Amino acid sequence: MEKSALGPTTVCGQAKDFRLEDRLVLHVEESVIGEGILDPATYPRRFGESCADGYVQSEHLPADKIPEAQARCARRAWRGG
Repeated sequence: MEKSALGPTTVCGQAKDFRLEDRLVLHVEESVIGEGILDPATYPRRFGESCADGYVQSEHLPADKIPEAQARCARRAWRGG
């Protein structure tokens, strides 16, 4: 699917990251954007290209991590680095 295929129908996205944990089996844990394995500038840039009027939310994080996630999105990821 091309990157803009969902743009016309997308209204919301999630700002999150993932980290791999060394356990008995592969475990993927959600984390605050910028703490994991994803490039924190690529998703916001591509989301903006496809859905400039959309909303981005932070979820599936402990409540105490939400302010940090929001601050990172505003300060780092959503400004390209």
